[in-house]
Amino acid sequence: MNFTVESIIRKVVTIVSLPDIYVRLDKAIQNDAANRDIARIISEDAGIAARLLRIANSPFYG
Repeated sequence: MNFTVESIIRKVVTIVSLPDIYVRLDKAIQNDAANRDIARIISEDAGIAARLLRIANSPFYG
């Protein structure tokens, strides 16, 4: 299949912007915020918290 940029753009129905939580979390990490501040942001989103716990409990991190 040969996709051009134009054909891909035509197929895009919506472009989803990042939720505010991701922007705030990225800004906090980039600014070397305290762990407490980062934890507070993460605690506001159950999905992010669940994924973080799944990663932390994975065999890779022991």
